[in-house]
Amino acid sequence: MTLSGRGPWLAVLGLAVTALAAGCGGDDAAADPDGGLIDAGPDAPDPTAAIYDPAHVVEVAIELPVAAWDDIRSQQRPADVLFGADCQDRPFGSPFTSHLGTVTVDGVRLEQVAVRKKGFLGSLDDTKPSLKLKFDEVVVGQEVAGVRGLTLNNNKQDPSVVRQCLAYRRFAAAGIPAPRCNYAHVTVNGLDLGVFTNVEGVNKRFLARHFASDAGRLYEGTLADFRPGWLATFEPKTDEANPDRSDLEAVATALTAPDPQLLAALAPAVDVERFLTFWAMETLLEHGDGYANNTNNYFVYADPTSGQLQFLPWGTDSVAGAPGVDPPASVMMANGLLARRLYLLPETRARYVARMQALLAGAWDVPAILADLDRDAALIAPYLPRDPFAVGVDVTAEIAGVRAFVQTRAARIAPTLAAPPTWDRPLRASFCFVELGPIQATFATTFKAVDPPDVFTAGAGTLTGSIEGVPITPTRVGTNAAPADGGQVAIQVFGLITGSDVLVAVINLPPAQVTAGATVPIPIFSAFVFRFNPVAGTGAIVGVLIGGTVSFTQGAGATDGAPVVGSWSSTLYSSPF
Repeated sequence: MTLSGRGPWLAVLGLAVTALAAGCGGDDAAADPDGGLIDAGPDAPDPTAAIYDPAHVVEVAIELPVAAWDDIRSQQRPADVLFGADCQDRPFGSPFTSHLGTVTVDGVRLEQVAVRKKGFLGSLDDTKPSLKLKFDEVVVGQEVAGVRGLTLNNNKQDPSVVRQCLAYRRFAAAGIPAPRCNYAHVTVNGLDLGVFTNVEGVNKRFLARHFASDAGRLYEGTLADFRPGWLATFEPKTDEANPDRSDLEAVATALTAPDPQLLAALAPAVDVERFLTFWAMETLLEHGDGYANNTNNYFVYADPTSGQLQFLPWGTDSVAGAPGVDPPASVMMANGLLARRLYLLPETRARYVARMQALLAGAWDVPAILADLDRDAALIAPYLPRDPFAVGVDVTAEIAGVRAFVQTRAARIAPTLAAPPTWDRPLRASFCFVELGPIQATFATTFKAVDPPDVFTAGAGTLTGSIEGVPITPTRVGTNAAPADGGQVAIQVFGLITGSDVLVAVINLPPAQVTAGATVPIPIFSAFVFRFNPVAGTGAIVGVLIGGTVSFTQGAGATDGAPVVGSWSSTLYSSPF
């Protein structure tokens, strides 16, 4: 049997990896509750306008001891953050520690500033990490331009750089409280890290700008929903020590009401009218990693004036995908329980569709959005040549793709708005990764810059272990080492299982680690197993490999023709994304 190198099986693999990466996206909390806007009278000019001026790139120069910077950038979340059946019984929080340094913002030098890494999973990076700066951690009241901290996102998941600001500005145009947003040019100890997105923190001072009272409870929703077993991952960002979650529980209880009583039950607990606008804008932006589609990347605020929950946007770096075919089920987003119940109710489904149409006629101001994109593209252009994430990326083309999304969005979704589809998808299962079994392999192959004609003759090896108690017993095994995205080396093991089904295990590593004598840990979310049928051209991800190590007896990085020989041992976990 011949299985060609990068034909249809790699197309299926690409789709599986994309889905996995998107599901593990998101971010940790924004600025701390006491950071951000300084107190000012209602008639006073806004002292923070300059720091978030959309026509301004903020200059940020960070000075830290070398060891402190190395510690900040190399910190990671625990590998088991989403693993085990109990992963939903608590908020995820932030595992990152701060170091004190000197930070100069637009020429203003600040001493003893707390600097830490930020991010959930998809945005983490040890070369250009997203950063949280807190100016008043040690020096009480220390600020610059009216703010006491900055949230600097690295744009790792957005090669265009412009998506976050585009999204927040559209939410704001729709009347939804949203962070202000512009760009920052960041250096650390003189090292140019290029352009970051400077996002206003969602905190008590943000709340004071948008609501009559900032005394309510603010929660960050990371893989959280209003259903049994899903409330514990809401992370309180104000009044953090208070265990009371009755405001969230009230929404969950209301959502158990039968259809005829649903809206009456929800009315005291959530602002349904404003939620429809929030939900419609998430959909127009194609925010696939937000609340309605992925129960992720959002805030809810229990407004003490009304007693109702209000939804606030967050983590918008994956909006505005490339224009293409839009099947109805991908246009409408109703995976979050609140969105699902409202969509299944004919009255609110019609209001949701009407709200999207109203936004397309108003807040979705195509000429204004395109003008913003043109301005943003000109602002960030001088910093891209030195940006680590811009190497090998055609940012101009990426921005052109965002422009095309904006220009074509209304026409592309018009058929679906004219005939909204039924929603028959079941509620998503738990997002926890559950252990499937141990898995081991050996490999003896060579690195090939060009795909081999037959993967089963590209190298020898073994593939053993079990999946949910069923032993892995391939009748043939082939191995290969090949180029992977980001300049990495993919160690590939192919096992023919039953008939024409092939089990494929892939571990991606930096070339420097593929070295004779090296034993290296398997990076989180860089190793996975999928099942593929080359005859039918179909396949699906089985799970991800977590933990364990790879050992090399021979290896020379990405040198074409060099031997790659070794073994690995790991544990396979289900992938819920």
